[in-house]
Amino acid sequence: MKKFIRKAKFLLLFSLIVMLFASFDGGIPAGNAALQKLVVKNWAEYGYPQGSGGFSIMVITPEGEYFASSLPEVTRFSHFRIASVTKMTTAAAFMLLEQRGLVKLDDPITAFLPGTSMPYLPDTAEWSIPYKEQITPRLLLQHYAGVFDLVNDPVPDNSNFPFTGKSYFDWILDSDPNRTISPSEQASILSKYKLSAAKPGTVYHYSNTGYTFLIEIIARASGKTVDSFISEELLSPLGLVDTSFPSEGTDQEPPWSFITGLNKKANVYQNMSSRNVSPGLGAYNAVSTLHDVAWFIRTFLDGNSAVSPETVMKMHDFRPSDLQGVGYGLGLMNAPPDLGFGLNGNMKGYQMIARSDPIKDVTVVILSSLTDADSPSKILPILRRTALEAKKLLGY
Repeated sequence: MKKFIRKAKFLLLFSLIVMLFASFDGGIPAGNAALQKLVVKNWAEYGYPQGSGGFSIMVITPEGEYFASSLPEVTRFSHFRIASVTKMTTAAAFMLLEQRGLVKLDDPITAFLPGTSMPYLPDTAEWSIPYKEQITPRLLLQHYAGVFDLVNDPVPDNSNFPFTGKSYFDWILDSDPNRTISPSEQASILSKYKLSAAKPGTVYHYSNTGYTFLIEIIARASGKTVDSFISEELLSPLGLVDTSFPSEGTDQEPPWSFITGLNKKANVYQNMSSRNVSPGLGAYNAVSTLHDVAWFIRTFLDGNSAVSPETVMKMHDFRPSDLQGVGYGLGLMNAPPDLGFGLNGNMKGYQMIARSDPIKDVTVVILSSLTDADSPSKILPILRRTALEAKKLLGY
């Protein structure tokens, strides 16, 4: 651990020195000014009313760290919900345990954890999920485990569920918005109603619930709560202290200062900053900053964190996703290729792209603090284009 802390401190000190000298010749200020014009111009293309969200971006290059936002008072240290980019930290935590020999990618989750008499997931009726003996951690990481997604999949009519046609979480949280929905509760619903999306290994099926099961495995293998394991083993050694993982249904307020997230529906703009994310442990519950996300993805994918370069390369096991030309590996996407590797995040109020390009050594994290339920596909194309234009603007 001391070795990683020393290495992380050196990397951060080096980056600060680079930024300092770059600023003397106007490089960083000029880059920030150019980025500012870009995000303001591109956000204006949507035609949304003033004050209804905006773009914020951070770019790290060998020359230094750049930041811009179309929103006043937003900084690289402002908090927001990173949605499914949370999955990258979950995958990194699992791969660190794999590196240490405490888990295996291709064990069935009914097997015992290496060197123990404890199974990957509990051997109880509550955890008797369909096809359990055929599911492996690799399949969970790739969304190929066929796990029914209690976030997005409506319960089928033939399930004898009290409210078919709705997601389980919508049904529960509509009546009890402060309820904590644990991984074991989610497993019990899949077990009781025999809910499955597909036979494991056959098709890509995006499942937040599958990543929640990985959280249970990580906790059992590490002997720690997952937020403690990720913070202590992956984030703190890199000096990243502004990321948290809310787990209780009552823990709904993001830390100050935060970026207000709005969702437009029927031309009404609703503030989505405060919400119950307990159902999304390991899948979409994290709160972070542009600074923390950018430095984590950059350092992690470069093999300069506790996770070795050899272990990171194992994550590049990309299989076809539900998007043409996009592969999903072990918590990573490989498209668009001009941006590198990483993940997208999308939840009501926040939509983001986080990518690091190891060839050009450029990391881009860009956030829209507005989602548009009236036109769901409207924001992502310009968000993606802005990320690519920012990279080229800075000479990459």
